[in-house]
Amino acid sequence: MKIVKFIIHAVIFLAPLGYILAKFSIQADPLSFIYSVSGYSVLCSLGLIVILNFINVRKYSKLLGFFGFFYAFLHFLTFVILDKGLNLAKVYSDILSQNFALSGFIGLVLMAILAVSSLKFSWFRKVGLLFYPLLICAALHYFLYPKIPQLWHYSFLIFACLVAVIKVLNLIQKYKNNLKEA
Repeated sequence: MKIVKFIIHAVIFLAPLGYILAKFSIQADPLSFIYSVSGYSVLCSLGLIVILNFINVRKYSKLLGFFGFFYAFLHFLTFVILDKGLNLAKVYSDILSQNFALSGFIGLVLMAILAVSSLKFSWFRKVGLLFYPLLICAALHYFLYPKIPQLWHYSFLIFACLVAVIKVLNLIQKYKNNLKEA
């Protein structure tokens, strides 16, 4: 049974990578294709985590988080290796000069912290709250990328902000309740 579960998870996890490899050679702009598939994979994993947490099914959040981190790292490697040719000065310059690149890099750092915290290190107990700034960074990265914004772009940004605001309001309410009980 564990082998079947592992195979199902591996197929789901590797499906976007398989899609990239299968369609890469026939793309008019392969770099843009890798960016799109890896970026949408990250956004989908973050959205699924929010939905599953909202309906109180946290069983797959860690797996989806690792999935998202893998594709976010692939997205970043595409930027560093294929787009900038390993020229770290260009990478650094772009990250500091372009808001969408900065928000994406901050999101990647937050995802890395969350991925490490998922390995059960005791000194990383409360970093789960970094998920909400990560969600906003991912939405900003997607929204700020140079394109003509459409309803879908606005809706993802609004969704991320609403989720973060709801979480902050819930934390404030818990804090007030704890003060009343003390």
